[in-house]
Amino acid sequence: MLRSSAPGLVALAILAGCGGAADAALVASAPSRVEPTGAVERYTLTPVEVQLEAEVSAGASQSLQFAKTTGTLVLAPTRPEASSLELEVAMATATSSIASVADVAKARFLHVEKHPTAAMETRSVRRAPPESEQGYLLYADFTLHGTTRTIAVPADITIDACRARMTCAFTIHRSDFGVIDDGNLEALVSDDVEIRVTVDVPRTSAPAACAGRPRPE
Repeated sequence: MLRSSAPGLVALAILAGCGGAADAALVASAPSRVEPTGAVERYTLTPVEVQLEAEVSAGASQSLQFAKTTGTLVLAPTRPEASSLELEVAMATATSSIASVADVAKARFLHVEKHPTAAMETRSVRRAPPESEQGYLLYADFTLHGTTRTIAVPADITIDACRARMTCAFTIHRSDFGVIDDGNLEALVSDDVEIRVTVDVPRTSAPAACAGRPRPE
Protein backbone atom coordinates (compact mmCIF):
# COMPACT_ATOMS: atom_id res chain seq x y z
CA MET A 1 0.00 0.00 0.00
CA LEU A 2 1.37 3.42 -0.95
CA ARG A 3 1.28 6.05 1.77
CA SER A 4 2.14 9.73 1.67
CA SER A 5 1.42 12.72 3.89
CA ALA A 6 1.89 15.12 0.99
CA PRO A 7 -0.96 15.23 -1.58
CA GLY A 8 1.50 16.58 -4.16
CA LEU A 9 3.32 13.22 -4.12
CA VAL A 10 0.20 11.13 -4.58
CA ALA A 11 0.14 11.45 -8.38
CA LEU A 12 3.69 10.10 -8.61
CA ALA A 13 2.84 7.23 -6.28
CA ILE A 14 -0.21 6.22 -8.31
CA LEU A 15 1.65 6.47 -11.61
CA ALA A 16 4.37 4.20 -10.23
CA GLY A 17 1.95 1.27 -10.18
CA CYS A 18 1.89 -0.99 -13.19
CA GLY A 19 -0.70 -3.50 -14.28
CA GLY A 20 -4.21 -3.85 -12.88
CA ALA A 21 -5.86 -1.23 -10.70
CA ALA A 22 -3.58 1.25 -8.95
CA ASP A 23 -3.20 1.20 -5.19
CA ALA A 24 -5.26 3.73 -3.32
CA ALA A 25 -2.72 6.10 -1.77
CA LEU A 26 -3.52 6.83 1.87
CA VAL A 27 -3.06 10.54 2.54
CA ALA A 28 -3.02 12.58 5.72
CA SER A 29 -5.03 15.38 4.14
CA ALA A 30 -6.72 16.33 0.88
CA PRO A 31 -6.37 19.56 -1.09
CA SER A 32 -9.16 22.11 -0.87
CA ARG A 33 -12.22 21.77 -3.07
CA VAL A 34 -12.22 23.44 -6.48
CA GLU A 35 -15.03 25.93 -6.95
CA PRO A 36 -17.29 25.53 -10.02
CA THR A 37 -17.21 28.19 -12.73
CA GLY A 38 -20.83 27.74 -13.77
CA ALA A 39 -24.05 26.06 -12.76
CA VAL A 40 -23.89 22.61 -11.15
CA GLU A 41 -26.28 19.68 -11.53
CA ARG A 42 -27.28 17.52 -8.56
CA TYR A 43 -28.28 13.88 -9.02
CA THR A 44 -29.75 11.55 -6.42
CA LEU A 45 -28.31 8.19 -7.43
CA THR A 46 -30.30 4.98 -7.48
CA PRO A 47 -28.79 1.47 -7.42
CA VAL A 48 -29.42 1.25 -11.17
CA GLU A 49 -27.06 4.19 -11.72
CA VAL A 50 -24.22 2.90 -9.53
CA GLN A 51 -22.18 -0.26 -9.98
CA LEU A 52 -19.78 -1.25 -7.21
CA GLU A 53 -17.69 -4.41 -7.19
CA ALA A 54 -15.00 -5.79 -4.92
CA GLU A 55 -12.62 -8.52 -6.05
CA VAL A 56 -10.23 -10.62 -3.99
CA SER A 57 -8.19 -13.75 -4.53
CA ALA A 58 -9.05 -16.88 -2.56
CA GLY A 59 -7.44 -19.65 -4.57
CA ALA A 60 -9.13 -18.02 -7.56
CA SER A 61 -10.50 -14.57 -8.25
CA GLN A 62 -13.76 -13.93 -6.40
CA SER A 63 -15.98 -10.94 -7.14
CA LEU A 64 -18.69 -9.38 -4.98
CA GLN A 65 -21.39 -7.07 -6.31
CA PHE A 66 -23.39 -4.79 -4.03
CA ALA A 67 -27.00 -4.52 -5.16
CA LYS A 68 -27.89 -1.49 -3.08
CA THR A 69 -25.47 1.38 -3.56
CA THR A 70 -26.98 4.85 -3.48
CA GLY A 71 -25.73 8.40 -3.11
CA THR A 72 -25.41 11.85 -4.62
CA LEU A 73 -23.46 13.17 -7.60
CA VAL A 74 -22.87 16.92 -7.89
CA LEU A 75 -21.74 17.56 -11.44
CA ALA A 76 -19.89 20.68 -12.59
CA PRO A 77 -20.04 20.40 -16.40
CA THR A 78 -17.78 23.38 -17.19
CA ARG A 79 -15.17 22.44 -14.58
CA PRO A 80 -15.35 18.70 -13.82
CA GLU A 81 -12.79 18.86 -11.01
CA ALA A 82 -15.39 20.83 -9.03
CA SER A 83 -17.69 17.78 -9.09
CA SER A 84 -18.27 15.61 -6.02
CA LEU A 85 -19.60 12.14 -5.22
CA GLU A 86 -21.10 10.56 -2.11
CA LEU A 87 -21.93 6.84 -1.98
CA GLU A 88 -23.44 4.59 0.67
CA VAL A 89 -23.28 0.82 0.30
CA ALA A 90 -25.64 -1.63 2.01
CA MET A 91 -23.13 -4.37 2.79
CA ALA A 92 -25.75 -7.07 3.39
CA THR A 93 -26.75 -6.83 -0.29
CA ALA A 94 -23.45 -8.37 -1.43
CA THR A 95 -23.89 -11.14 -3.98
CA SER A 96 -21.57 -13.34 -5.99
CA SER A 97 -21.82 -15.89 -8.77
CA ILE A 98 -21.15 -18.46 -6.02
CA ALA A 99 -23.60 -17.81 -3.20
CA SER A 100 -21.35 -19.25 -0.49
CA VAL A 101 -18.61 -16.73 -1.37
CA ALA A 102 -20.90 -13.81 -0.54
CA ASP A 103 -22.18 -15.55 2.61
CA VAL A 104 -18.66 -16.14 3.93
CA ALA A 105 -17.54 -12.61 3.03
CA LYS A 106 -20.47 -11.04 4.88
CA ALA A 107 -20.25 -13.24 7.98
CA ARG A 108 -16.50 -13.82 8.41
CA PHE A 109 -14.88 -10.68 7.00
CA LEU A 110 -17.34 -7.80 6.56
CA HIS A 111 -19.40 -8.56 9.69
CA VAL A 112 -22.40 -6.86 8.16
CA GLU A 113 -24.58 -7.03 11.26
CA LYS A 114 -22.10 -4.83 13.15
CA HIS A 115 -21.04 -2.77 10.13
CA PRO A 116 -24.11 -2.56 7.86
CA THR A 117 -22.84 0.20 5.57
CA ALA A 118 -19.71 1.37 3.81
CA ALA A 119 -19.29 4.82 2.32
CA MET A 120 -17.19 6.93 -0.01
CA GLU A 121 -17.28 10.73 0.00
CA THR A 122 -15.04 12.90 -2.14
CA ARG A 123 -13.10 15.66 -0.44
CA SER A 124 -11.76 17.17 -3.65
CA VAL A 125 -10.86 16.35 -7.26
CA ARG A 126 -7.77 17.37 -9.22
CA ARG A 127 -6.67 16.87 -12.81
CA ALA A 128 -4.12 14.08 -13.10
CA PRO A 129 -0.67 14.65 -14.64
CA PRO A 130 -0.59 14.45 -18.46
CA GLU A 131 1.26 11.11 -18.39
CA SER A 132 -1.54 9.43 -16.42
CA GLU A 133 -3.97 7.12 -18.17
CA GLN A 134 -6.77 8.69 -16.10
CA GLY A 135 -7.90 12.28 -16.30
CA TYR A 136 -8.38 13.03 -12.60
CA LEU A 137 -7.25 12.25 -9.07
CA LEU A 138 -10.12 11.77 -6.66
CA TYR A 139 -9.46 12.42 -2.96
CA ALA A 140 -12.09 10.77 -0.78
CA ASP A 141 -12.94 9.59 2.70
CA PHE A 142 -13.45 5.84 2.35
CA THR A 143 -15.28 4.08 5.21
CA LEU A 144 -15.25 0.29 5.47
CA HIS A 145 -15.88 -1.96 8.47
CA GLY A 146 -16.31 1.12 10.68
CA THR A 147 -12.88 2.54 9.77
CA THR A 148 -12.40 5.72 7.71
CA ARG A 149 -9.27 6.52 5.73
CA THR A 150 -8.61 9.37 3.32
CA ILE A 151 -7.45 7.99 -0.02
CA ALA A 152 -6.46 9.30 -3.44
CA VAL A 153 -7.39 7.30 -6.51
CA PRO A 154 -7.26 7.78 -10.30
CA ALA A 155 -10.62 8.44 -11.90
CA ASP A 156 -12.26 9.28 -15.21
CA ILE A 157 -15.08 11.80 -15.62
CA THR A 158 -16.91 11.84 -18.95
CA ILE A 159 -19.64 14.38 -19.68
CA ASP A 160 -21.60 14.72 -22.91
CA ALA A 161 -24.96 16.17 -23.83
CA CYS A 162 -26.80 12.98 -22.89
CA ARG A 163 -24.97 11.40 -19.94
CA ALA A 164 -22.43 11.90 -17.19
CA ARG A 165 -20.14 9.06 -16.15
CA MET A 166 -17.56 8.77 -13.37
CA THR A 167 -15.41 5.67 -12.98
CA CYS A 168 -12.52 4.61 -10.78
CA ALA A 169 -10.72 1.37 -9.96
CA PHE A 170 -8.23 1.00 -7.14
CA THR A 171 -6.78 -1.52 -4.74
CA ILE A 172 -6.86 -1.34 -0.94
CA HIS A 173 -5.43 -3.56 1.77
CA ARG A 174 -8.42 -4.88 3.70
CA SER A 175 -6.27 -5.12 6.84
CA ASP A 176 -5.95 -1.32 6.82
CA PHE A 177 -9.70 -1.23 7.51
CA GLY A 178 -9.84 -4.11 10.00
CA VAL A 179 -11.47 -6.53 7.56
CA ILE A 180 -9.89 -9.63 9.08
CA ASP A 181 -11.15 -13.13 9.81
CA ASP A 182 -10.38 -14.40 13.30
CA GLY A 183 -10.45 -17.99 12.11
CA ASN A 184 -8.71 -20.23 9.63
CA LEU A 185 -9.81 -18.35 6.48
CA GLU A 186 -7.53 -15.34 6.96
CA ALA A 187 -4.50 -16.95 5.32
CA LEU A 188 -6.58 -18.11 2.34
CA VAL A 189 -7.84 -14.69 1.23
CA SER A 190 -5.62 -12.00 -0.30
CA ASP A 191 -5.12 -8.79 1.63
CA ASP A 192 -5.46 -6.87 -1.65
CA VAL A 193 -9.03 -5.99 -2.62
CA GLU A 194 -9.76 -4.31 -5.94
CA ILE A 195 -12.65 -1.84 -5.80
CA ARG A 196 -14.42 -0.79 -9.01
CA VAL A 197 -16.96 2.03 -9.05
CA THR A 198 -19.04 3.22 -12.00
CA VAL A 199 -21.62 6.02 -11.84
CA ASP A 200 -23.65 6.61 -15.01
CA VAL A 201 -26.59 9.04 -15.10
CA PRO A 202 -28.70 10.71 -17.81
CA ARG A 203 -28.20 14.48 -17.83
CA THR A 204 -31.14 16.54 -16.58
CA SER A 205 -30.39 18.99 -19.39
CA ALA A 206 -30.26 16.28 -22.06
CA PRO A 207 -31.97 17.16 -25.35
CA ALA A 208 -34.92 15.12 -26.61
CA ALA A 209 -32.61 13.36 -29.09
CA CYS A 210 -30.99 11.53 -26.16
CA ALA A 211 -34.18 9.65 -25.27
CA GLY A 212 -33.65 5.91 -25.55
CA ARG A 213 -29.91 6.24 -26.01
CA PRO A 214 -28.29 3.05 -24.64
CA ARG A 215 -26.05 3.19 -21.59
CA PRO A 216 -22.33 3.09 -22.43
CA GLU A 217 -20.58 -0.25 -21.94
